[in-house]
Order: sequence, then structure tokens, then C-alpha cells
Amino acid sequence: MLAPLTGTHVSRGRPLVEVWSHHLRTEPEPPSARLGSPLPPDAERLLLECLEKDPARRPQTAAELQDRTRACRSFRRLGP
Repeated sequence: MLAPLTGTHVSRGRPLVEVWSHHLRTEPEPPSARLGSPLPPDAERLLLECLEKDPARRPQTAAELQDRTRACRSFRRLGP
């Protein structure tokens, strides 16, 4: 998910089993840290919520994600 935003994958490693291990156990680095520049806090918070390890802490439906994206002021500035 972060690759288009940061140019890197969420989980890094070699061999592939290391990537899987990170995916399961390691909290993702905030996109702003990977970019070395700040992102709008509401957008970064939503992105990290989508990457939560606990499924119950992620947006539960596409409609919920859409609503939460629309609620982000930073995303509204990008729209038509």
C-alpha cells in the first residue's frame, strides 16, 4: 500500500520469509518517516490505521474507509 506513496514496500527483508515475519509482527514505519518529510497528520493516521495488525482496528468496510477518507481535510484539498 505504501509503495505508490513512498516508493518502498511496507515490509522489507530477504528472504521472503523475513518479509512475511515483518508483515505479521513489525509495526509499519510511518510514511512521513520513510519520505523524510511530513504528510498531513489525518492522512498519515488513516494510512496507518489501514495497516493495523489487529483487523478490528482497521476500517471494517469499503464504505467506512470512503467515509473516513472524505473526512480527511488533506484529501478534500486534492479532490475536484
